[in-house]
Amino acid sequence: MVCASFVAAVVVWITVQFGAHLNLLNVNVLALKAPHGLQSFFGDHAALSGGSNRLPRSIRAIPSQLLDVEEEVLQDSVNFGEGVVSRLGRLEVNLASSDVKVSSGSPVHGQLIDSYPDLKALEQGKHALVAVKASLFLAQNTCQR
Repeated sequence: MVCASFVAAVVVWITVQFGAHLNLLNVNVLALKAPHGLQSFFGDHAALSGGSNRLPRSIRAIPSQLLDVEEEVLQDSVNFGEGVVSRLGRLEVNLASSDVKVSSGSPVHGQLIDSYPDLKALEQGKHALVAVKASLFLAQNTCQR
């Protein structure tokens, strides 16, 4: 459970960092500041919804502090994620150079025309993939089993 919350926090942090530096997010970064603690966050929402202030067992089990991760370990995980994405890019180049194409008039061709992604969406997808791969790498190397 600690690893899951830790990985979720890292994914959000990396996404905010990439979005802020690459101007992908159109939100104020200060608005994304985390609450002081998960206990107070969920307690406030329970009070607003009129529900009880008693938290579910899974929420109560979350420790008050997440794991401390050194910046070097965090950078290694981001480098790993970027490496995975660059290898995927190389695979796409290999497919394009081997003359693998969608047949004109096929159902796949129609689907490609209908759902062709925007270049900005493709770029955001790459950054999200880097964040996910970095989080997985970080969880595998830092979380206890």
